[in-house]
Amino acid sequence: MPPIVHVVELRPSDLWKAAGCVSVQGLEATAYAAGTPEHGVFRHAPVIELRADTIGEATDVPLYAYAERLSTGAGSTWRYSVVFSNEDGGTPTRALLARWGRTTDVEQVYEVDTAGGRTTRESFQGPDHVTRAFAGRRQGQAPVLLVATLNNMVIDRGRSLAASRPCVQCRPLST
Repeated sequence: MPPIVHVVELRPSDLWKAAGCVSVQGLEATAYAAGTPEHGVFRHAPVIELRADTIGEATDVPLYAYAERLSTGAGSTWRYSVVFSNEDGGTPTRALLARWGRTTDVEQVYEVDTAGGRTTRESFQGPDHVTRAFAGRRQGQAPVLLVATLNNMVIDRGRSLAASRPCVQCRPLST
């Protein structure tokens, strides 16, 4: 079986003005084979789409995401969180700094339980910090979540204006 070819492209978005103080020095990507420990964390990682009022702005920007793995007897729980640059609603910036020593907003967005190679439960942290069962769409195997509130809570319905814009430069690979 021939190897699967992936192309990773990094280019400016037409939705955000480029920051003059940022330049890309390089790009590196790694593919992990199914069944490896590294593959597990990426296999269930959610796709996060942005609120309409943050597109083109430098507010509530997702800076990075991380995952935690919890062993649950016969299976595992993967918990995914996102660090946002701030939150337009919810805890005021001064209070974030006073309480937690930071002005970023850290939100758990998605959790998945697995056992025997199967998904047994999926949930997300929705509006009002209420945990709800995930029943939304997927991009490949990845659940898609839309940031929907001013304090960066997500929902499993709807589409981002940024995500719905087709990439005119995307093209199938020729092998």
